[in-house]
Amino acid sequence: MKIFITNQAADDIAAIYGYILDELHNPIAADVVQQLIADKINTLSDMPARGIAVQKFTQRKTDVLFVIVKNYLIFYEIDTKRQAVQVLYVIPAMRDFTKILFGDGQ
Repeated sequence: MKIFITNQAADDIAAIYGYILDELHNPIAADVVQQLIADKINTLSDMPARGIAVQKFTQRKTDVLFVIVKNYLIFYEIDTKRQAVQVLYVIPAMRDFTKILFGDGQ
């Protein structure tokens, strides 16, 4: 499957990198985490359905899945018609992802 990364997901990855680099002053960790995220995203082309269904954590009907990388969650959808995976967000695991995905925490 092809992989598409939304502008939002790209911005999320850049923000994670920037935080580790600028706030934690750890350029090696920033590089490592960025590479781990990229590697995990790339593996979605082979086994996209292996993610965890967001619907297990909300009452909303959704086809969004996520995978875990260190302390981060990568949210994505599978588009079977286009044979593609679309990465939507990459966020710290401690964040309330339902508010990010749905805007209201439901």
